[in-house]
Amino acid sequence: MKKNLINSVLLFAAALLLLFGVVYAWITLTPAVRVQQFVVNVNNYSADLRLDIKRNDDEYTEAVSAADVYELFHNTLPNDRLYFRLSITNNGNHPVTADIWMLGVFSENENEGYDMLDVFFLDGGKFVLDGTDYPVAVEPEEPVIRHGQELNLYRLNNIIDANHDFQIFDDLEFSANQTRVLEFILVYDQNTEALGYQGGILSIAAINIIFNITGE
Repeated sequence: MKKNLINSVLLFAAALLLLFGVVYAWITLTPAVRVQQFVVNVNNYSADLRLDIKRNDDEYTEAVSAADVYELFHNTLPNDRLYFRLSITNNGNHPVTADIWMLGVFSENENEGYDMLDVFFLDGGKFVLDGTDYPVAVEPEEPVIRHGQELNLYRLNNIIDANHDFQIFDDLEFSANQTRVLEFILVYDQNTEALGYQGGILSIAAINIIFNITGE
């Protein structure tokens, strides 16, 4: 079986590219948000990505610019639900597999000890692929209390690795010309009341998608 690396880094979709410094707090700041559209083309192979986002009960909208992302996600409040729908299409004539990673998940906060990764969690502890749930494996734990708040088991701090990354899928199969849809929801914990979280920033550097050709 021949494997050729098609593309190593696809920024958050059109870059799931948003959380680059988007502010999650009670106040509005001016985050540094960079978003770029892309269509990957390598030799005779190509892949397309589309990112749709929404907050709470709004309608999905395609994110194609930094302004789109900022408009929807700035000034996020506790109990807000941030929806992500990433459509990935293998436009080639050959099957491929893909490794999908969430990279560089960090908290930025001038208030020491108030980690935004503690108060944002993956809703239901799952990713959804083509309508099927894929739960995230975490070890059961005794309740964790921080700043008077019991933290969610699926908080980002509890699912990322020591490098602040998380592998979403390994060797995900795509047939020729197939589109697969990855969905997940990040929730700002409704129990977050400590003022130290105000002005904090959650950032996700990239979604890294590595395609491998599985045959010619």
